[in-house]
Amino acid sequence: MQIIDTFKEIWEEASLPLQLQTYQILAITSTSGIMETVTNATSLSTLKKKLKPEETLCKYFENYIGKGTKDLMVAQNNFVESVAATSLICYFLQVKDRHNANILIDREGRIVHIDYGNFFFFFFRKPIN
Repeated sequence: MQIIDTFKEIWEEASLPLQLQTYQILAITSTSGIMETVTNATSLSTLKKKLKPEETLCKYFENYIGKGTKDLMVAQNNFVESVAATSLICYFLQVKDRHNANILIDREGRIVHIDYGNFFFFFFRKPIN
C-alpha cells in the first residue's frame, strides 16, 4: 500500500485525473496484519448477487443515485478515474489475482482494490535454487 500511495502522490502532484483510495495496513508478523476498514463500500461479487440478471452496474447506479442527476455524473466520473488508476497500478506492478471478491465499489462509484497477497508472495518470494 505504501507503493500504491506513492503513485497516488505522484499523480496528485501532476494534477492527473486519477483517483486512488488508499488505506492503512499494519504488519503484525511476517505473514499477517491488520487492514483499515474501507467504509461505504461493497465487493463487486456481493453487489452482483444483489442485482437482477438483466440489471447492469450503470442501471444500479441510476436507481441508487437517480437517473440524469449531477450526483450520477459525479459517480460515473469517479468510476472512470478510479478504474483508470487501479488499471495502471495493476499494470505497472503486475498485480494478479483480480476478481470480483477483491474489488470494491464505494457509494460514490469509486473502485477500490484489496487483497494484494499474491502480488506480495510473488514479489518477495525466495528464488528457487
